[in-house]
Amino acid sequence: MRGVLIAAVLGLLAASPGAAQTPAVLGADGPPETFVRSLYARYAPNEEMDGESPEYQDENVYTPAVLALMARDRRLHDGELGFIDADWICQCQDPEGVRLRDVRVTPTGPRRARAAVRFDFTTPRSERRLRLDLERTARGWRVADVVPEGDPGLVAGLRRSNAEAERAARRR
Repeated sequence: MRGVLIAAVLGLLAASPGAAQTPAVLGADGPPETFVRSLYARYAPNEEMDGESPEYQDENVYTPAVLALMARDRRLHDGELGFIDADWICQCQDPEGVRLRDVRVTPTGPRRARAAVRFDFTTPRSERRLRLDLERTARGWRVADVVPEGDPGLVAGLRRSNAEAERAARRR
């Protein structure tokens, strides 16, 4: 009886939300290319998405440093639209038809990598290229920056926007 009770308790612990922190993005614990491909696989049409972008301002996608910048952006803009007005991973507001075309990953350090990503949309067909700076955290690979061609990137944009919002708040 005691063995059955112990097994039941262990089973409950294993099923509890905090017990096994499985990454919401498949491949986060594998090679960085697998992580990037899984980010774009989340755009595959399904009934749950209903034309909406997957939730990308979450801890399963971005590094803690990027999440802190995003949280600061939301606080500084107090319910108003801040710097982020679209999904940075697909560079879109409507993810319908996102198709990953190519991913090339280059290691840049022991726990860092850079991914050159090329994707397009089925309608209208428009190729996009961007760079994802990746960092291996305790929870697996995460995005440390998104840098579209011809743009300074997500982190630079958030820092600039947050600084401008802080200056504006001090003037009030």
